Amino acid sequence: MSETPTFLQLDLASEEFSVKSYEDIVPKIGGLGWALELFEKFAEEDPIVFSTGPLNSIFPGVSKTVCVFKSPQTGGLAVSLGGGSLARFLRFAGYQGLVILGKASVPTLVSADSKDADFKNAQPLVGLEVPKVFERIFGSEGAPSRRSVLVTGPGADLGFAFAPLYVDEFFSFARGGLGAAFSKKNLKGLVVSGSKSEKIENARKYEEAFNKTVKRLKGFKELSSDGTLRNLEIEKKIAAVPFKNLSETNFPGDSLLAPNFLDAVGGRRVSCAGCPVGCIHLLRADKQFVPYDYESVVSLGPLLGITKPEEVAELIRQAWNLGLDPTSLGAVLAHITEKEGLSFAELDTYSTIIDAFFSGKERWAKELRSGLPEGPQSLKLSGMEFLPYFNGYASILSQALMLGATTEDNRGYLLDLDLIGKDFEDAEVVSLLVDAERKKTLSELLVGCGYLAPVFEDPAFAFSAFEAIGSPVSHETLKSTAEEVFKKKLSLQANLGFSPAQVKFPDRFLEIPSPHGYLKKERLENMVNIYKDEIFETAGGF
Repeated sequence: MSETPTFLQLDLASEEFSVKSYEDIVPKIGGLGWALELFEKFAEEDPIVFSTGPLNSIFPGVSKTVCVFKSPQTGGLAVSLGGGSLARFLRFAGYQGLVILGKASVPTLVSADSKDADFKNAQPLVGLEVPKVFERIFGSEGAPSRRSVLVTGPGADLGFAFAPLYVDEFFSFARGGLGAAFSKKNLKGLVVSGSKSEKIENARKYEEAFNKTVKRLKGFKELSSDGTLRNLEIEKKIAAVPFKNLSETNFPGDSLLAPNFLDAVGGRRVSCAGCPVGCIHLLRADKQFVPYDYESVVSLGPLLGITKPEEVAELIRQAWNLGLDPTSLGAVLAHITEKEGLSFAELDTYSTIIDAFFSGKERWAKELRSGLPEGPQSLKLSGMEFLPYFNGYASILSQALMLGATTEDNRGYLLDLDLIGKDFEDAEVVSLLVDAERKKTLSELLVGCGYLAPVFEDPAFAFSAFEAIGSPVSHETLKSTAEEVFKKKLSLQANLGFSPAQVKFPDRFLEIPSPHGYLKKERLENMVNIYKDEIFETAGGF
């Protein structure tokens, strides 16, 4: 097994590729550590960097790929995790990641394997709905069961800043606008094919570590059966679900709770490659299967006043087909509803608004393609529409400080649950949040699934896994590297213009009670100042 990470480098402008090994980044262990180093190395060329880690595809649940890029949505550093089979087929092609540079002259599809990268005109794919783009590429590129396919949707084609990148039909790099970043480079799609194999020297030790990991993952039965929608029952009990543009914090009935939602809309579930949990749940809508999760159900359901599963499912289907992040789309639709004095919970109205977005004939439609405007009543934090949990200080703080924009990587909403009913100091919240971020960074080095954090944030797991494949890393090295990589992320955030001193909290978040009562602006601002002085600036971020 190679210890030097090898990346496929694509230059879209010249339609050339190269394969490069980077011995200097080996000490950063993998994943986020490697991606940040290469992003910084090519920073002047506006890179998009995908990276896996040494354990990807050889241990169960270590199935994600991390991507680092400049977000079209915020203008700042974006870190996004994507599932599907991308990590597996990067490894099978002999790569630990991809570096994408330059801009193509026309919409382009790149098909790469272990020996070649083919650049093709993708103009015929522009404007097609996401499922249709997958269908076309599946029919023409790579070998079935030996490839991973990444595509953008029509939202990215039209310049929506909150357009995600889609992977292998049912997965995505959510939030931050990676699809929009691809579109800015005229990159419509990417296919990675591979069939290489590797030999693990100590098969017995590896098998023991593998089986131990499988046993731990069997403990995630609720995540498997209900997906992340399981969180909705907890959020409803503590009255933390944003309803009608966060004018209230709960919704009537239980039809959207798991498994009631699935019973109403049908469906099935799928897994990222090599993961036994299977937390990706699909609903059946208009003769197709579409993935859903807590974020999409709440943002296109309660946030819009909708509590009928079939209506929520229809909006989720529209968002997926059109290539729009449902979390941002829901916040924008809620904003329009309130601003224009429309009625909440009107499916036909929302479908009409979405159509108007895409026609782009009116100025408001073009302006909102960038997301919500700033303002005291805006559900926007540091350039991005908020994650639909209203749990308290840590949840809001994490998003405002650009530490977590999805359920998978936001540790603040979990911290708020732990703090309910307790007295706490501002400095304590910051300290606990940063400690959680440091633990999360270890998982991001391995590129383990964030939903399985108790496993992949455990240094003991990482240590035994590395030992099993013949690459022992000490506990101290794991801890110190995670700290270095966390600081590197903050430093790069600063390089791209982010400063905690500029963080603002819209009044909307202060006007509705959370499980911790009404949030106080002075406390939030004090927490930001503590973070700025004691964490951000000490990382070189000033």
